[in-house]
Amino acid sequence: MASIASIAQAPTALMARMSITCAITADSVAATAVANQTFTIPGLKTDMIISVQQVAPAVNAACVGGRVSSADTLQLTFINPTAAGVTPTTGTYKILAF
Repeated sequence: MASIASIAQAPTALMARMSITCAITADSVAATAVANQTFTIPGLKTDMIISVQQVAPAVNAACVGGRVSSADTLQLTFINPTAAGVTPTTGTYKILAF
């Protein structure tokens, strides 16, 4: 297992530039696949770092990350580990943009 010997950190105040709660309906994800899907969120900028939380538990495909792929565009990555195509759970997502 890899290890980290030491990390030098300077104290900083980390405050989200945007806090968004939105309803997302994703497209189907093929069996045993990873799929990137995009959604329009006005105000997102390409220099932002995204944190995504799926409010409802993932029953089918899970959201495993996100990024701003272009201005006003959120790209979410979904993974489907099952042997059949599934659609990610539709519902509320909380997004913090730093």
